Amino acid sequence: MMITSERAYTYAKASGIIGKSFLRKRMQELAAVSRLNELDRLVFGEKARELPERALLFDLQRRIMQRTAEEILNLVKQAFPRFLAQELPVPQAMPPNLRLIQLCVQSYEYQDLKMVLTSLAKGEQTAPFHIDIAPFGSIDFSAYPHLERMVRNSEFSWLVEKGPVYQNQNLVLSLQNELDRRYYHLLWEAVQRLAYSEKGPVEDLLRREIEYKNFQWALRLKIYFDVPTEEIEKQLIQEQYRGRSLAAETIRCLSLPVDQASAWATSPYYFLLNKETPDTPWKPDPRFVQRHAALELYHRAWRYFRRYPFSLSALVCFIKLKQFEEDLLISLSEGLALGFSGKEVLQELEVSP
Repeated sequence: MMITSERAYTYAKASGIIGKSFLRKRMQELAAVSRLNELDRLVFGEKARELPERALLFDLQRRIMQRTAEEILNLVKQAFPRFLAQELPVPQAMPPNLRLIQLCVQSYEYQDLKMVLTSLAKGEQTAPFHIDIAPFGSIDFSAYPHLERMVRNSEFSWLVEKGPVYQNQNLVLSLQNELDRRYYHLLWEAVQRLAYSEKGPVEDLLRREIEYKNFQWALRLKIYFDVPTEEIEKQLIQEQYRGRSLAAETIRCLSLPVDQASAWATSPYYFLLNKETPDTPWKPDPRFVQRHAALELYHRAWRYFRRYPFSLSALVCFIKLKQFEEDLLISLSEGLALGFSGKEVLQELEVSP
């Protein structure tokens, strides 16, 4: 990735950014806010804006996302100065470590593209907000609403072959799921190309992320929409780890009774599930699972960030930690807009310093 002195400087810079982020002890400051403008001042200081609360919500969320992306991009540019001083190689020609980091950053582009598909299906002429991730992006968002021009000569050109999305919500949902599966396939592929000395922590973190994503998505489809098992299987991320699909355990769980918590005790994901409460019928809560999966990945990323300094793993974990903070701040802003206090939101999210 870089010479030792560059790795040391990059890790020191990453540690400084993480230290100033609203993670661990600084979460206590989030619990003290009670209004959106207080959160704005806490996060942005003198750059906070005086806006009506409804307008402030969307404006604040956009600035939070842009702030996170900029911090990530600045550190990545520090980590790969020689590659980023020139035109970025095509994905096939990138070193495995740079390709992996590009994909981590491209998570913003994938999310923005899913929003574009939703907007196109509704016939909206104004482009939705997107995060600028130059030089890692490949979509021309300025060409909206012309999808073919937006994705021309990019990794997303296949979308055009699927047909028009206007007023076709079912196609949009299918494409959004395919984007997720393609994204994780590329991520997993990039990890498998890494040198053995760099792979371990990154592979473990990504493997768990894929497994948890499969589990929570399958529960959502089963509990909320009663989707048949064979249809759920088609929507799962089927990457292989040691000869076994990362969706295998989730598929097994789909045959378990949804009203008996004890039947799920043999699953490795049992610790993510909501517990039984007296006199209340039990069933898996997908939102509870999503929250606890995010928390488990956050704590693991924190441990790996500290345990493997000066490594590619530390850079990947830095990105994951900053994106967890971003999700936390977005959730907090939404809760404040609904009239909850910062403390109440953090309690609901089960987040603690």
